[in-house]
Amino acid sequence: MTRATVRRLCTLCAATLVLALAAAWSPPADAQGPPPHSSHGGVEKVDVLIGFHTDAEPRGQGGPPDHVELPEHARAVVEAYGGEVQRAFRIVPAVHAHIPEASWRSLEQHPDVRYVEPNKEMYAHQTVPWGIDQVFGDEEYSFPTWDAATGAGVGVAVLDTGIDASHDDLEVAGGISKVSDDPQDWEDRHGHGTHVAGTIAAQDNDFGVVGVAPAVKLYAVKVLGDTGSGWTSDIIAGIEWAHEDDDISVINMSLGGGGTTALRDACDAAWSAGVLVVASAGNSGDHRGNRSMVGYPAAYDSVIAVAASDSDDSRASFSSTGTEVELIAPGVDVLSTLPDNEYDKYSGTSMAAPHVAGVAALVWAANSELSNEDVRAILQDTAEDLGLDSSHQGHGLVRADLAVAQALASDPPKTGDPEVATLPAEDVTATTATLSGELKSLGSADEVEVWFQWTDSWEGDGHQEGSWDGEVWSSFDDRVPMSDVGTFSETIEGLEPAKEYRFIATATYAAGTDDEAHYWENIQGFTTEASDPGNGDDPSNEPEIDAFHVIARTTGPWLRADVEWTVSHEGGELASVTTELLDGEDVVDSQTTSVSGSSASGTHE
Repeated sequence: MTRATVRRLCTLCAATLVLALAAAWSPPADAQGPPPHSSHGGVEKVDVLIGFHTDAEPRGQGGPPDHVELPEHARAVVEAYGGEVQRAFRIVPAVHAHIPEASWRSLEQHPDVRYVEPNKEMYAHQTVPWGIDQVFGDEEYSFPTWDAATGAGVGVAVLDTGIDASHDDLEVAGGISKVSDDPQDWEDRHGHGTHVAGTIAAQDNDFGVVGVAPAVKLYAVKVLGDTGSGWTSDIIAGIEWAHEDDDISVINMSLGGGGTTALRDACDAAWSAGVLVVASAGNSGDHRGNRSMVGYPAAYDSVIAVAASDSDDSRASFSSTGTEVELIAPGVDVLSTLPDNEYDKYSGTSMAAPHVAGVAALVWAANSELSNEDVRAILQDTAEDLGLDSSHQGHGLVRADLAVAQALASDPPKTGDPEVATLPAEDVTATTATLSGELKSLGSADEVEVWFQWTDSWEGDGHQEGSWDGEVWSSFDDRVPMSDVGTFSETIEGLEPAKEYRFIATATYAAGTDDEAHYWENIQGFTTEASDPGNGDDPSNEPEIDAFHVIARTTGPWLRADVEWTVSHEGGELASVTTELLDGEDVVDSQTTSVSGSSASGTHE
């Protein structure tokens, strides 16, 4: 049995790819992409800039010319190679022209030509791609929805050809490769994955483009090779890696092919674990839209299948259709990031899916209490009906503004017990330590109480919930009420130097409930620092009263006295001295004197 019969090939769901141009056009090494094409008289021509040598610049030198006078025969040179001059410049000795593709190389070799380069498309410092603007409805950049959520704290894994982590418009939190021997080689040498990533998470940084959720934690999971295709086994391994990472809540798969039981089970497992899985529906549609051709993994019940729309809110002619289509999103001429700090427009359901993944991240960032089922329901409920057949648009166009608004208004039912985690101790000294915990869930309560317990006589085996019988645990008397998830801390004092302690963060329902069970997740430990006599940490090295004299000075019915004192602190630093006059247990008079150094003296009248 051959390998092809046991493994199914998954390919990109992009309707147009730059690779399609490679066979017909070979640009210079530094051209960085083909110039725009046009047709003149049936001859395919490309849009270029042509620079010329001048009489003031010796041939073969690469610096700028001494003056910018364009050679008189420049236009004739371009026309001799079948080109048409569109504009001649006065500030540089160059022209803008359309030339036949076949003439590029030979024109470069002309002795009067200094360079031939593509006439590149330029953008404003930061462009908001039409698709990004579309999913925010009537809002305009910078979208008011971002005041509530930009995706911060939500992890999105892009299972694709990798991501160019050096792109100035992207911030990649991490990644892995499942297609090479080096798991850290998740660099994108194709472009597709970087383009998808930009739609999700391009930074809001005043240049380039911007993504739907610019603050998400972006992860590159390379499951497709540098040619843009890959094996089902690698994709399953990528799903496995993403769903085992607690930081990742959304998986985007802009890819597709034939279905397998193993791939379906992997998607189902990720969904069951609470991950939202988004995939492109495929590019097998026709103009009439009557072919039910949604690919896999998009067609699985555990996956959101995304079709592609154009700027007129029509279904893209290439977009696959079928009952499995759940949402539709912009997928035609989508401008996004490419490797080497480039940008370009791609079309395909591959470009539509990341719009949905980005909106899902915004929803989760707006309300972290939501489950993946809740998020999916909100995306469906708030989708805009474009008036298309349900097999073309599913529930409709994904809407970030409406989805986030509903997430903020949502109050999902509270179930279960409180969840609390014990965090490592901080600021540990010889006699103090700051204990920290995190309330992860209130369970079914609107409010819980949290506090800490600690011991220096731990005899357990260190496992999560060992028996506490026979052990002495101290705790704070005051329990702190909490009505929302978050961290909490307390500083304990009076600890012994160089001693090992165990502590645990505890949560319970408010006092007075019928069941005041305690909940915790793990036990942490710390060891106090050794005592430092130089800092006065050693309890045995206390300040000493060296002299204390009372000199009576009685005048009439009154009793006056002067108290003279001398104190010292060997190896330490004094701060203040207080003397008190007591009548029984009542303080009649007191005086505090600020001092410094290791010894001091004074008088209290």
